[in-house]
Amino acid sequence: MIKELEEISNKFINNNVSKIKTSYDLYNIVGEKIIEITKSAMEIAEKHIDNIDEALFSCLALHLSATMDRIENSKPIINLHLKHIKEKLGKEYKVAAEMVDYIKEKYNISLPDDEVGFIALYIYQICTCSPEDSKHISVIVATHGDAAESIADVANTVVGVNHARPLVMSLDESFDSIVKRGIELAKSCNEGKGFVLLSDMGSLCFLAELISKETGIPSVSFDRVDTLMVIEVLRKAIMPDTDLKDIESISFDTKQFSGQYTVVEN
Repeated sequence: MIKELEEISNKFINNNVSKIKTSYDLYNIVGEKIIEITKSAMEIAEKHIDNIDEALFSCLALHLSATMDRIENSKPIINLHLKHIKEKLGKEYKVAAEMVDYIKEKYNISLPDDEVGFIALYIYQICTCSPEDSKHISVIVATHGDAAESIADVANTVVGVNHARPLVMSLDESFDSIVKRGIELAKSCNEGKGFVLLSDMGSLCFLAELISKETGIPSVSFDRVDTLMVIEVLRKAIMPDTDLKDIESISFDTKQFSGQYTVVEN
């Protein structure tokens, strides 16, 4: 669902929204029922949001169409960012919840709380966020050997983005060399909100501080990196309104990620 949201947003907000921004254009794509539901939801949104962007109608209709398909086919709707959305996008979440309640009342269609979070994201991204808010904290994974590439790749795949960047230090590479490469990487991926560096051990644990001192780019660092840490940092780093203090306050309790296992006698 995160991938779908990003694809629709990129396609219809940035590029082609002018081509399908009317009910008539959307009718052949999503059908009459979704158009009617979307119009009802938009009436609620317009009560709370001034100068609402017409792009919201197109994106919401397409998203609701996909959501209805998932519900009809008994596919789960899971929003990994729901807790963060509730904390950071309180106004948008409240509007989205009212929209979902109205849809349930008028059309007898129940949408899960996770879906309220997705709609809140659309409202924020299209109607209320500024260009500054759309920037993200950069994520760098630094390890001795090729582990950084594998960890970053898995984390990006799980979260559905391509945001974590690997920094590999070969065993025969000098520290001065890795510092220079780290500086270049931090500069190239900097969006203006700083970076978080997750390292495995040794001298790499001091890398973020040296990069920040040289470039002026603020940073937060964690050592003893593993894949779960990167996933947790990554999914928060890509969220709107996240700052380095939010990242720094993450508690890496492995119990919350681990499944329940039963010991079996051999």
